[in-house]
Amino acid sequence: MLVSRTVLDVLSIRRNSVLEIRFVKEIVNDVTGVVVSQQYHRTSLQPGDDLNSTIAANSADLLKQGFTAISAPDLARMTEIVTIAHTPAVIEAFKASQKA
Repeated sequence: MLVSRTVLDVLSIRRNSVLEIRFVKEIVNDVTGVVVSQQYHRTSLQPGDDLNSTIAANSADLLKQGFTAISAPDLARMTEIVTIAHTPAVIEAFKASQKA
């Protein structure tokens, strides 16, 4: 039997502090564990953006495509990174750079 799932694959921080997030949408043979198909789903998060809203919107999109929503452990890992990367000073600097 084939099952579909969504897995956090890459979370990178760009020079301007924008986080780029990539998930793998996999179709897996649940008996053998062999991945028979995979595609990428990407999103980004600017300093000051709400991670929970972004993840909720992406989870809804993934569910419409027949894949699983973003898991709680993956959300927890992303939350840790956002807390470290998007400090109040970083958010303020990013907003100032957008006005310039």
